[in-house]
Amino acid sequence: MQLMPKTASSVAGYKIQKHVLKKDIRLNIELSMKLLRKLHDKHKSWPKAIGAYRSGRPIITSYVHKILRHEYKWVKK
Repeated sequence: MQLMPKTASSVAGYKIQKHVLKKDIRLNIELSMKLLRKLHDKHKSWPKAIGAYRSGRPIITSYVHKILRHEYKWVKK
């Protein structure tokens, strides 16, 4: 997941530079998850939230369907 600096800054509530997003993967992921949660709260649907995350609009594409069908195995380190 890679956020653009403008979007990351909006989600974080403070200015974030591009080099910080590239270097701090944890921050990038945390902000991405916060954005997905906001989009889910707004659209009331994970498919629409993922579509909005990807394209800026709540459009459910074949890519969104592919993401939702994939079974992720989370590994705790």
